[in-house]
Amino acid sequence: YQEGTLVAAQKICNAVAQHTFPHKQTLTCSLGVVMLNDTTPINQIFMHLDEALYEAKENGRNCVVYKNISVD
Repeated sequence: YQEGTLVAAQKICNAVAQHTFPHKQTLTCSLGVVMLNDTTPINQIFMHLDEALYEAKENGRNCVVYKNISVD
Protein backbone atom coordinates (compact mmCIF):
# COMPACT_ATOMS: atom_id res chain seq x y z
CA TYR A 1 0.00 0.00 0.00
CA GLN A 2 2.81 2.40 0.87
CA GLU A 3 4.26 2.71 -2.62
CA GLY A 4 0.86 3.09 -4.29
CA THR A 5 -0.20 5.72 -1.79
CA LEU A 6 3.00 7.70 -2.27
CA VAL A 7 2.68 7.48 -6.06
CA ALA A 8 -0.90 8.74 -5.86
CA ALA A 9 0.06 11.62 -3.56
CA GLN A 10 2.94 12.64 -5.85
CA LYS A 11 0.61 12.49 -8.87
CA ILE A 12 -1.74 14.90 -7.08
CA CYS A 13 1.13 17.31 -6.40
CA ASN A 14 2.32 17.07 -10.00
CA ALA A 15 -1.18 17.59 -11.41
CA VAL A 16 -1.68 20.73 -9.32
CA ALA A 17 1.74 22.12 -10.31
CA GLN A 18 1.16 21.44 -14.03
CA HIS A 19 -2.44 22.62 -14.20
CA THR A 20 -3.17 25.96 -15.84
CA PHE A 21 -5.52 27.82 -13.54
CA PRO A 22 -7.75 30.65 -14.84
CA HIS A 23 -5.87 33.31 -12.89
CA LYS A 24 -2.61 32.19 -14.58
CA GLN A 25 -0.76 31.67 -11.33
CA THR A 26 1.26 28.57 -10.62
CA LEU A 27 0.05 26.64 -7.61
CA THR A 28 1.74 23.84 -5.73
CA CYS A 29 0.69 21.62 -2.87
CA SER A 30 2.37 19.69 -0.12
CA LEU A 31 0.79 16.56 1.33
CA GLY A 32 1.16 14.53 4.47
CA VAL A 33 0.45 10.81 4.08
CA VAL A 34 0.03 8.43 7.03
CA MET A 35 -0.07 4.64 6.95
CA LEU A 36 -2.14 3.22 9.78
CA ASN A 37 -4.16 0.20 10.76
CA ASP A 38 -7.80 -0.19 11.72
CA THR A 39 -7.04 -0.01 15.45
CA THR A 40 -5.30 3.37 15.35
CA PRO A 41 -7.28 5.84 17.49
CA ILE A 42 -8.73 8.74 15.50
CA ASN A 43 -6.92 11.35 17.60
CA GLN A 44 -3.57 9.72 16.75
CA ILE A 45 -4.45 9.64 13.07
CA PHE A 46 -5.08 13.39 12.96
CA MET A 47 -2.05 14.15 15.12
CA HIS A 48 0.28 12.25 12.77
CA LEU A 49 -1.39 13.65 9.65
CA ASP A 50 -0.88 17.16 11.01
CA GLU A 51 2.79 16.42 11.77
CA ALA A 52 3.35 15.01 8.27
CA LEU A 53 1.67 18.00 6.64
CA TYR A 54 3.74 20.53 8.57
CA GLU A 55 6.92 18.59 7.81
CA ALA A 56 5.99 18.65 4.11
CA LYS A 57 5.41 22.40 4.26
CA GLU A 58 8.79 22.91 5.93
CA ASN A 59 10.51 20.86 3.21
CA GLY A 60 9.34 23.20 0.48
CA ARG A 61 6.83 23.25 -2.30
CA ASN A 62 5.35 20.26 -4.06
CA CYS A 63 6.42 17.82 -1.37
CA VAL A 64 5.00 14.58 0.01
CA VAL A 65 5.89 13.34 3.50
CA TYR A 66 5.05 9.78 4.54
CA LYS A 67 4.74 8.46 8.09
CA ASN A 68 4.03 4.87 9.07
CA ILE A 69 2.18 4.71 12.39
CA SER A 70 0.68 1.26 11.97
CA VAL A 71 1.24 -1.06 14.90
CA ASP A 72 1.27 -4.77 14.24
